[in-house]
Amino acid sequence: MRYQPKARRRLSMTSLIDVIFLLLLFFMLSSTFSRFGEVKLELGGSGTVAPAQQLPMILLRISADGLALNGKPVELQDTPDALGQLRDGKPAHLVVSVAEDATAEGLVQILHQTRSVTDLKVSVVR
Repeated sequence: MRYQPKARRRLSMTSLIDVIFLLLLFFMLSSTFSRFGEVKLELGGSGTVAPAQQLPMILLRISADGLALNGKPVELQDTPDALGQLRDGKPAHLVVSVAEDATAEGLVQILHQTRSVTDLKVSVVR
């Protein structure tokens, strides 16, 4: 009796597709999708303010070298506390000056940091 090789069966793709679908479903449900934060921006006025409405100004300079608050270096995480000390509990106008070598990420981080400070009007200039 001579040995005859078995005929090859076709591989069923059904179970493979099921496993891939389950893996896809698992990773979709177990991963977190980050939400992009919104940065509230307001349009500037005509450039004139009545004398009774003028607020003390604080200058924050953003550059590739770091941050400077009224000319003094400050760290990003210390910005709200430093603003609170400069304002002394009174309303103020923060002018954020962005250098050409500054990044958009740096500006967004500053705007998020200053959002927690109350009674602070923020303007961004270049």
